[in-house]
Amino acid sequence: MPAPPSTLVTDAEFILDYGVYAEGNTMSRVKGSGFCKALRTESELYRALLRDPRCPGSSRRLLASAVAYALSPVDLIPDWIPVLGILDDIIIVPLLVWLAMRRIPPELVSEYRTSGTLSGTEAE
Repeated sequence: MPAPPSTLVTDAEFILDYGVYAEGNTMSRVKGSGFCKALRTESELYRALLRDPRCPGSSRRLLASAVAYALSPVDLIPDWIPVLGILDDIIIVPLLVWLAMRRIPPELVSEYRTSGTLSGTEAE
């Protein structure tokens, strides 16, 4: 496992880059590091779709809203409320992404998935 970078990075960036998470004071490998790779690939796909002018405007707004909601410290239900605070993030973000992906032409999505430009994908 590579050593953690000396510069300050967020936990999410570290998990995506190295497939590990902090457990107390020790670093443990994530069992399904394939999940980390898939998460990174999907986030790169969404970033590429946000920049593509062929992507419908409504889908871009929905994807941007999902990213903003996931990263925003302001939630509909505050995170300090047990279970409900996290539950709204678990429901709202995937729902926004699902609605956005339904509106994007499948050819556009498959073009990015097969092009090999996303990490973890191979050109066919």
